[in-house]
Amino acid sequence: MARFAALATALAVMTPAVAPVPAQAQTAAPSEAHVQASRLAALLIPDGIYDRLVGPIFDAMMMREIEQNSVFRTAIETRPEILSELREAMVPAIIAIMREELPSYRADVRDLILSRAKPEEVRTLADFFDSPTGRKFYSTLMGMMAASGGERPDNKAVEDMIASMSPAELAELERIGRSPAMATFGEISRGLGPISDGWSKGLVTKHGHRIESAVRDALAPLLKKPRK
Repeated sequence: MARFAALATALAVMTPAVAPVPAQAQTAAPSEAHVQASRLAALLIPDGIYDRLVGPIFDAMMMREIEQNSVFRTAIETRPEILSELREAMVPAIIAIMREELPSYRADVRDLILSRAKPEEVRTLADFFDSPTGRKFYSTLMGMMAASGGERPDNKAVEDMIASMSPAELAELERIGRSPAMATFGEISRGLGPISDGWSKGLVTKHGHRIESAVRDALAPLLKKPRK
């Protein structure tokens, strides 16, 4: 059970906190290693992976803003409907920006994988995350994180997830958990946090003007609406 929890924790550090990290220099590597590392990065960061996290993260950000900004708090208290309408306008805009920048995130993760793992370990990890068990495990974990607003799932949540898996799936998790490749994945995971943080902060650095413009465009018509 502890190995499964460790695997879940290692994967969870990939969630961004919302200047891009410079891409690591890639040493000459066999083309097969590069292909498998790209495959693994794409499996760990599939299209739309963070879409369902944006809403909960946005809600948490708004709650912090309400607590810390008295002007914003007063506006929401006066016009509570603004919050939900602002969310409806902003979340798609943020998702669009994240999707644009996803390839650069994958490239950084690919280079990290190549710098830490042997080619055979990369293939083992890619095969696992591309398997039905690996896809179910990862999808379930991402769903748990979405439900918790982007926070890492606690041990109880991980235990409940494990309890829902079949004996065959547990055997597969046991196998990958004992493999040298998973030990290497622990090393990879320690480098994922800085990459994720750098990428998410880079979104604001690079696209801050778009986000601010989207906020203004969303707020302008809302503030003109008559109070309910």
